[in-house]
Amino acid sequence: MEAKTGREVWRGRLSARGDHWPSPLYADSKIYFSGEKGIVSVIAATRDFQLLAENRFEASFIASAAIAGDAIILRSLTHLYCVAEDYKSTEVACDRGAGRDYQR
Repeated sequence: MEAKTGREVWRGRLSARGDHWPSPLYADSKIYFSGEKGIVSVIAATRDFQLLAENRFEASFIASAAIAGDAIILRSLTHLYCVAEDYKSTEVACDRGAGRDYQR
Protein backbone atom coordinates (compact mmCIF):
# COMPACT_ATOMS: atom_id res chain seq x y z
CA MET A 1 0.00 0.00 0.00
CA GLU A 2 1.27 3.42 -0.88
CA ALA A 3 1.36 5.40 2.36
CA LYS A 4 0.71 8.78 0.77
CA THR A 5 -2.38 7.82 -1.26
CA GLY A 6 -3.56 4.53 0.26
CA ARG A 7 -3.39 2.98 -3.23
CA GLU A 8 -2.70 -0.74 -3.44
CA VAL A 9 0.76 -1.36 -4.91
CA TRP A 10 0.67 -5.17 -4.98
CA ARG A 11 -1.24 -8.02 -3.47
CA GLY A 12 0.25 -11.38 -2.60
CA ARG A 13 0.03 -14.33 -0.24
CA LEU A 14 2.70 -15.76 1.95
CA SER A 15 3.17 -19.46 1.33
CA ALA A 16 3.13 -19.92 5.11
CA ARG A 17 -0.62 -19.52 5.27
CA GLY A 18 -2.24 -19.43 8.62
CA ASP A 19 -3.07 -17.07 11.40
CA HIS A 20 -0.74 -14.09 11.60
CA TRP A 21 -1.84 -12.55 14.89
CA PRO A 22 1.24 -10.43 15.66
CA SER A 23 1.77 -7.11 13.94
CA PRO A 24 4.28 -7.15 11.09
CA LEU A 25 7.72 -5.75 11.94
CA TYR A 26 9.68 -3.39 9.65
CA ALA A 27 13.47 -3.38 9.99
CA ASP A 28 16.41 -2.94 7.61
CA SER A 29 14.16 -2.54 4.53
CA LYS A 30 12.43 -5.84 5.29
CA ILE A 31 9.02 -6.75 6.71
CA TYR A 32 8.76 -9.72 9.09
CA PHE A 33 5.56 -11.71 9.59
CA SER A 34 5.34 -14.28 12.37
CA GLY A 35 2.40 -16.54 13.00
CA GLU A 36 0.65 -19.10 15.06
CA LYS A 37 2.15 -21.97 13.00
CA GLY A 38 5.72 -20.96 13.92
CA ILE A 39 6.76 -19.66 10.52
CA VAL A 40 8.49 -16.29 10.23
CA SER A 41 8.26 -14.94 6.67
CA VAL A 42 10.47 -12.10 5.47
CA ILE A 43 9.61 -9.93 2.47
CA ALA A 44 11.42 -6.99 0.92
CA ALA A 45 9.85 -3.62 1.66
CA THR A 46 9.75 -2.71 -2.04
CA ARG A 47 7.13 -1.94 -4.66
CA ASP A 48 7.38 -5.54 -5.94
CA PHE A 49 6.56 -8.65 -3.90
CA GLN A 50 9.80 -10.45 -3.02
CA LEU A 51 9.76 -13.28 -0.51
CA LEU A 52 13.26 -13.28 0.98
CA ALA A 53 13.00 -16.08 3.54
CA GLU A 54 10.75 -18.37 5.52
CA ASN A 55 12.07 -19.59 8.84
CA ARG A 56 10.38 -22.44 10.69
CA PHE A 57 10.35 -22.63 14.48
CA GLU A 58 8.90 -25.31 16.72
CA ALA A 59 6.82 -22.57 18.28
CA SER A 60 3.62 -20.58 18.07
CA PHE A 61 3.89 -16.78 17.85
CA ILE A 62 1.03 -14.57 18.97
CA ALA A 63 3.10 -11.63 20.29
CA SER A 64 4.65 -9.00 18.02
CA ALA A 65 8.39 -9.14 17.45
CA ALA A 66 10.73 -6.39 18.65
CA ILE A 67 14.10 -4.93 17.69
CA ALA A 68 17.01 -4.73 20.13
CA GLY A 69 20.12 -3.27 18.51
CA ASP A 70 20.89 -5.50 15.51
CA ALA A 71 18.73 -8.38 16.78
CA ILE A 72 15.11 -9.37 16.40
CA ILE A 73 13.40 -10.66 19.53
CA LEU A 74 10.57 -13.17 19.05
CA ARG A 75 8.42 -14.40 21.91
CA SER A 76 6.54 -17.64 21.40
CA LEU A 77 4.10 -19.25 23.79
CA THR A 78 6.99 -21.11 25.43
CA HIS A 79 10.31 -19.49 24.42
CA LEU A 80 12.11 -16.22 23.83
CA TYR A 81 14.26 -16.12 20.68
CA CYS A 82 17.03 -13.69 19.76
CA VAL A 83 17.82 -13.72 16.03
CA ALA A 84 20.96 -11.90 14.91
CA GLU A 85 23.77 -12.29 12.42
CA ASP A 86 26.96 -13.72 13.95
CA TYR A 87 25.21 -14.16 17.30
CA LYS A 88 27.17 -16.18 19.84
CA SER A 89 25.07 -17.94 22.45
CA THR A 90 26.05 -17.25 26.02
CA GLU A 91 24.77 -18.65 29.23
CA VAL A 92 24.02 -16.26 32.06
CA ALA A 93 24.54 -17.52 35.57
CA CYS A 94 22.13 -16.45 38.25
CA ASP A 95 23.55 -15.75 41.70
CA ARG A 96 20.90 -16.56 44.30
CA GLY A 97 22.15 -13.76 46.52
CA ALA A 98 22.07 -11.07 43.81
CA GLY A 99 19.09 -8.98 42.80
CA ARG A 100 15.66 -9.46 44.27
CA ASP A 101 15.02 -11.93 47.05
CA TYR A 102 12.95 -14.86 45.87
CA GLN A 103 11.81 -18.20 47.14
CA ARG A 104 11.69 -21.46 45.29
